[in-house]
Amino acid sequence: MTFPGLDAAAGWLNLRSGVILVGMWLAYQLLRAAYNISPLHPLHRFPGPKAASMSYLYEFYFDVLLWGKYTHEIRRMHQAYGVALIYLPRYGLAELE
Repeated sequence: MTFPGLDAAAGWLNLRSGVILVGMWLAYQLLRAAYNISPLHPLHRFPGPKAASMSYLYEFYFDVLLWGKYTHEIRRMHQAYGVALIYLPRYGLAELE
C-alpha cells in the first residue's frame, strides 16, 4: 500500500534535517572560534594574529592555497610578534630558539 504524499514528505524531512545539522555545525564552529580569542581561553595572553587563533583556515590558506608557505608565515609572525606566539587555535604555541 502506498501513500501519495509520503515520498515527498520523507525527502523534505531529510533535507530539513540536513540543513539543521549543517546550521548546528556552523554555529558550533563560530562559538568555538569566539572562545579561542576570548579571555576565557588559557592561551589568550600570548600574542599572535587573531585569525590564526580562531580557526585552522589561516593555516589552510598558506599551506594549500599558497602551496606550503605557512612555515614562512610563522617566521614572519615571529619577527612581528616576538619569541612566543599563538599560530594555531589549539595549543599552537611556538617559541623561537
